[in-house]
Amino acid sequence: MEKTMTENKLKHTPGPWTYFFKHKYKEWHVGLPRHGYHLDLFPNGFPGTNMEEIEANARLVSCAPEMLEALIEQCRSDILSYATDIIIPFLTVTVFALPSLKVPDQPPLKI
Repeated sequence: MEKTMTENKLKHTPGPWTYFFKHKYKEWHVGLPRHGYHLDLFPNGFPGTNMEEIEANARLVSCAPEMLEALIEQCRSDILSYATDIIIPFLTVTVFALPSLKVPDQPPLKI
């Protein structure tokens, strides 16, 4: 099966990603839920100046796969909308206008 351009270029770990607190280290982490435990994507935790900020950073990063998917869908929608609203009407007007165009007579080309 042939892959789309988007599938060929995306090289990230597929989601869903979750954020969780490691009590042993008192750190927020992001990982993949697998078989009852988390596979850590960022094993050193998240930087930040306080626990609230660190948790917010982990929460934001954990949403990355879903945000990327939403962005791709929005771009596809915008391209389809552009084609529907601008390109197709332009081509339709151009195609219907072609028969009425008068091309001036030109002498044959001498080679």
